[in-house]
Amino acid sequence: MTKTYRLKAMVFVRMLSEVTLFIVFMALPVVLLSLGKFMQLSIPGRAVFITLAVIGLGLLPFYGFITWQVRADANGITCVSLFKRHFCPWNLIRGLSRRSSWNWLRYVIETQDGELSFPVLLKDCDELVDMIRSALPAGGPASRGSSKLFEHDNVAAMWQVAQMLYG
Repeated sequence: MTKTYRLKAMVFVRMLSEVTLFIVFMALPVVLLSLGKFMQLSIPGRAVFITLAVIGLGLLPFYGFITWQVRADANGITCVSLFKRHFCPWNLIRGLSRRSSWNWLRYVIETQDGELSFPVLLKDCDELVDMIRSALPAGGPASRGSSKLFEHDNVAAMWQVAQMLYG
C-alpha cells in the first residue's frame, strides 16, 4: 500500500507566494522597459529594479529542490521535488537524523549511496518518521542511544561573529 505525504497547505501556499514574488521581481524591469518607463526612472531606481531581478533570478531555482512530496510503499521511499526524484529501497537505509541549516529544518535519511532529505513541514510527518525508524536495521545509528556526534555549523558561527561585531 502506497502512502503519500505532502507539504502542509499553508507551507505550500507560502512557497507559491514567495515564488510569485521572485517572478514579479524578474518581470518588473522587462515590463517597465517594454512600456518605455524604465529609462525614465532615476539611476538608483533602475539599480533597485535590476538588483531585485538578479536576486529573484538567483533564488528562484532553489525552490525546485525542495521536497514537496514523499511516497512510501512496500519497495521503499521516494522523495519528489520539482527538479529531482530520489528513490531508496528500505534495505539500503542506514539512519535517520534531524538537521537544520539556513533555518530550514529537515529530516535526512542516510543510505549506502548518499542522503535523502525531506522537510519537517510534511503533513503527518511524525507517522513517516516512525515508519522509517521501524525500517532501520538493529544496531544502526538510530539505536545507539545517547552517543550523538555534534558538528560545528560554520554558518551559525559566521552569524554569531557578525552579531558580535555589530554589537
